[in-house]
Amino acid sequence: MVNKTGRTFADLDRHAKPAGCGACPLSGVGASFARTDGSGRNSVALLGEALGETEAVAGLPFKGDAGFMLNRVLQRGGYKRDDFLIFNTICCHPPDTYLVGAPYELGAIEHCDQYFKETLNANRHIKVIVPVGNTALRKCLDISGVKNAHGT
Repeated sequence: MVNKTGRTFADLDRHAKPAGCGACPLSGVGASFARTDGSGRNSVALLGEALGETEAVAGLPFKGDAGFMLNRVLQRGGYKRDDFLIFNTICCHPPDTYLVGAPYELGAIEHCDQYFKETLNANRHIKVIVPVGNTALRKCLDISGVKNAHGT
């Protein structure tokens, strides 16, 4: 399978998925796998959506364009990326970076909930989760859309 950039599934699948991913709707079509990045030593976790192509190759969340923007925002605020625990709602790269509105979206979010819970259980020092984007917001607060969360 070749995606829009001409990369094949094998090019992106450098970080093997756990055996438990076989039951996921993205099992045969999602590429790579990434759990977390950073230490979370400031007790804050940043939760994103899913891996993009750059993240799939790196095996780490927020390493592509979104990672560049995140790093700039953190740097401007005087923070270090490594002080945060960074992970995603979906731990793999969906086909063509298509998740929102995809037929597999809700099933994949539900399936990756096991890794979300595992991450939080392993990092009990985390006191705050900052959702980055609508998918992460829906995961944390079960509401759709940033406008609907105003004041929450």
